[in-house]
Amino acid sequence: MAVTPAQLVTALQDWGVTVKAYEPDGKPWHSHTTPGGWSPVGVMHHHTAGSSKLLTDAATVEAMLRLLRVGRSDAPGPLCHLAPAMIPGTSDARVWLLGWGNVNHGGAGSSRTLERVKVGTYSGAAPGVDDVDTNPWYWGLEYMHPGTSLAWPDALLEAGHRAACAICEAQGWSVPSWPGSNVEHRESTTRKIDRSWSGDLRKAIRDTIEEGKMPTVDLTPAAVKAIAEALAKYRVPNLDPATGQPIEGSGIAIGTAISQLERWEDQERGVATQVLAAVKALAAALAQLTQVVGEVQGQVTAVTNVLDAIVSDPGGLDGEQLAAVTEDVVGRVVARLAGALTPPQG
Repeated sequence: MAVTPAQLVTALQDWGVTVKAYEPDGKPWHSHTTPGGWSPVGVMHHHTAGSSKLLTDAATVEAMLRLLRVGRSDAPGPLCHLAPAMIPGTSDARVWLLGWGNVNHGGAGSSRTLERVKVGTYSGAAPGVDDVDTNPWYWGLEYMHPGTSLAWPDALLEAGHRAACAICEAQGWSVPSWPGSNVEHRESTTRKIDRSWSGDLRKAIRDTIEEGKMPTVDLTPAAVKAIAEALAKYRVPNLDPATGQPIEGSGIAIGTAISQLERWEDQERGVATQVLAAVKALAAALAQLTQVVGEVQGQVTAVTNVLDAIVSDPGGLDGEQLAAVTEDVVGRVVARLAGALTPPQG
């Protein structure tokens, strides 16, 4: 199935890949190619080699993009179709769009590997002798990585593997064949060691298929503003100020509803503050009452002791005197309790 550049970009975005065209000369990225036919049946994964700064430094990335576009004296560019790369200063990755059609990336390789790729059944067997030009048969992905023991960022791997799935889908290949349609460069020829990533490429493709698409949306600031304004004008059911419940048959703009909710939040915060103050006052009153009860309990105990002594030995104390003493003590107890339970004035 013939794929157009627009179809490829759409597929890449559907699979959650952030893409950017490398067009320093102002010409469309897909206008750059090398002579020769192109009927791709698989996807080949490479690493660029080079400096470790490829993962972090914008100038180093730019220099590598220029090399991939222009090529070398022994291999005119483009040197790949797509170039997964980290975005300097972030933990994210993107895929650069660099070339189209026949490009110099695979070179001489094994027909043994190619024949299995053609039917989507390659599973990692060692390559045979270099007996075929692989450039017409493979899409080429050049991952910007030094190819050393330096760890491969997850974001870089995910960008490349998602790009591979997007290519397979755009080509119209059956999903079960996708893993067996992807090869490392070192699996096509014994001349090469790339990629240096030690993971299982076919498993990575299967895992990506299982995760599924993750569409990306590249919004400009103007688009974001337009969406925000549209949302603010979108109407939702109006809310009853007393209950906060929707009023059937009414409508209110989201922006107005948010303001209304903010007012209710302020009101509820004020009520909560008042309740908290009342609870604190009640706690203080209970603490004071507990203190008074302790005092009164002491006074009652003292009166009880006095009365017990009088009963045991009246000592000439007549009934009127006893009543006067009891009334005096009880009166003081009642007055103390009343004072504790009466709220302060003012």
